[in-house]
Amino acid sequence: MSRTYGGRSTDDRVAERRARLVDAGVTIIGTEGVAALGMRAVCREAGLSQKFFYESFADIDELLHVVYAATLTQLEEAIGPAAAARDLPAVYDA
Repeated sequence: MSRTYGGRSTDDRVAERRARLVDAGVTIIGTEGVAALGMRAVCREAGLSQKFFYESFADIDELLHVVYAATLTQLEEAIGPAAAARDLPAVYDA
């Protein structure tokens, strides 16, 4: 049975922490580059302790894979309609 804390289930809290770590990874890669991506840097950016990193990811390579997948998904969502309409200027603007 899952405990609630602050009215939120364990699964909800784990998912929220994972999302924060992924967002932190996106931020670090976007501002400092892949070379700056490390477990401590990600945890610091996310405002989480290191134990929560390992709750969601086996290692930094797994996080990197998830960050790239999330970024590609965001890109596809942003340019999808314009690409489907073959509107190159709109793809560029997106």
